[in-house]
Amino acid sequence: MAPSKKVPQVPETVLKRRKQRADARTKAAQHKVTVAAKNKEKKSQYFKRAEKLKREAEAKGDFYVPAEHQVAFVVRIRGINQLHPKPRKALQILRLRQINNGVFVKLNKATLPLLRIIEPYVAWGYPNNRTIHDLLYKRGYAKVDGNRVPITDNTIVEKSLGKYNIICLEDLAHEIATVGPHFKEATNFLWPFKLNNPTGGWTKKTNHFVEGGDFGNREDQLNNLLRRMTEQCSLYNVLPREHLYPLIDSDGFFFKNVMEGLDFLLAKYGKSLDSGLTPKERAQALALSALLDELTWMLAYSRGQDFSWLREDRKIIEDFGLVQLYFWRNWIVPQMQKRTRRRVRGYGLSGKSAGKEVTIRTEAMLEALASLLNSNKYFFDVNEPSWLDCKAFAVLVQFKYTPLHNEARLKQFMKDRTPNLMTFVTRMKEEFWSDWVTISD
Repeated sequence: MAPSKKVPQVPETVLKRRKQRADARTKAAQHKVTVAAKNKEKKSQYFKRAEKLKREAEAKGDFYVPAEHQVAFVVRIRGINQLHPKPRKALQILRLRQINNGVFVKLNKATLPLLRIIEPYVAWGYPNNRTIHDLLYKRGYAKVDGNRVPITDNTIVEKSLGKYNIICLEDLAHEIATVGPHFKEATNFLWPFKLNNPTGGWTKKTNHFVEGGDFGNREDQLNNLLRRMTEQCSLYNVLPREHLYPLIDSDGFFFKNVMEGLDFLLAKYGKSLDSGLTPKERAQALALSALLDELTWMLAYSRGQDFSWLREDRKIIEDFGLVQLYFWRNWIVPQMQKRTRRRVRGYGLSGKSAGKEVTIRTEAMLEALASLLNSNKYFFDVNEPSWLDCKAFAVLVQFKYTPLHNEARLKQFMKDRTPNLMTFVTRMKEEFWSDWVTISD
């Protein structure tokens, strides 16, 4: 009898894998057919719905095409490393020669191809009126005889652009926002904006914004980025936003930016908190608001550097225990102090004298506010408080009623040198906050 041939055996795992792959291919093919049928049905529905809407619009005569954005703000976010000559030249044409430089650009057939070329190196989008206004007032510099000149007076604008009927910063902001006939002259008058890195830093410059990165078109989200790039101080890095005083609370949504709050009130209720102020006083109020922002940052440093006032050791032991006290002293407080000192170094204060410098600056700003208030009831001597008085109260009340770093010196200084500020705080508290409760422990 002839010996039978041995059939080569296939491992069972290989057979299972083959079967799984065959089943997966079958299911994928079936799913593809099902999805194709559904998509075909949906396309016919989309077409029918579009035709129906078209007929209805023709019958009513209410065709509406929303206006396209005409102006963009472009910020350069990357340097010159590995930069091709073509995008390098495009960046030079748009005057974006340094990182964090920004310019206004009119969107047309000439500029859109340039934006496509330089897109991996810039972040851009559509600024709103408030952003344009803030950029001009906070970071606006003019180009006068080839020199970078701060716009400290409307005469600088009038000398260069008066022949185009642009005589002040408000006219300049309007010309840019509306893309007026002299948009080119207005933007050429401005030196490219020099911005800071955004608060909290960049996410990933090599990825597009829609992929969670930084470069590319952000559309209306650019306004949030520019707000973080033009902040006057690092306050939001020292304390979380929710720890700041709210200006307005609307159904749980807090407006912590003064100008956002004013816009909200005007849009929703038709009320303007600065209606009693003259245009000159409104401009002064914006300048004082920047000073109060600086003072708020100093307050954050005072409360974020020395935590001895926050809770006594006895209280911690009673409420938590010795282990929590150890972690509080040796880990939590040093970490907070380290974070505050790091932000202080970025602000220009460093070394052991930082605390003294903060105290000196705080005293100087308090004295400036006291001289502006003088003997008036409110800052602009009107019968009712303006939004600036509300903001000043929100800042100054913390100096009077909350514990501070170097507390004895600051509070004695306010008692001796700025008693009118203390009177202002007391008057505002008694007049508008009758249910005030002082927490003593």
